[in-house]
Amino acid sequence: MNSVASSIASAVEEQATATSEISVSVDQAAQGTNEVSRSIVVVSKGASETDAASGSVVEASELLMEQSTSMRQVVEHFLSEVNAA
Repeated sequence: MNSVASSIASAVEEQATATSEISVSVDQAAQGTNEVSRSIVVVSKGASETDAASGSVVEASELLMEQSTSMRQVVEHFLSEVNAA
């Protein structure tokens, strides 16, 4: 009888140890999942900011192209007047 009780106590102790290890593993997995989620939020925010910045760059380059075209026309007109004089 002592042998059976000892075996049961040993099995219960092993099961408690295994349950504790599983609990630690689940906690670590949950922490890892939270870190991944925070990283995804940071990357998503960075992507949105990059998208907004690229839109600004496109607008600025379009404005610069318009100003360049206007300046070229002014210079060409000036040079044609100089040549005509």
